[in-house]
Amino acid sequence: MDDEAFNSWILGRTPARRWGTVADVVGPTVWLASNAADHVNGQVVFVDGGMTADGGMTAVVREGNRP
Repeated sequence: MDDEAFNSWILGRTPARRWGTVADVVGPTVWLASNAADHVNGQVVFVDGGMTADGGMTAVVREGNRP
């Protein structure tokens, strides 16, 4: 991440305290593509390290706020 201020802001808001990786998305993707998720419909599965768990990120994005 070239923008150190933004990187710090992301890490400070994310309970996992790190950026996600492709490997973080593999599990949920495999699950959604499997028979185990056959009855899952119309859901949003956030794979964000907990950033949206408090709902705060929604307001930040909607308002266009950023450090």
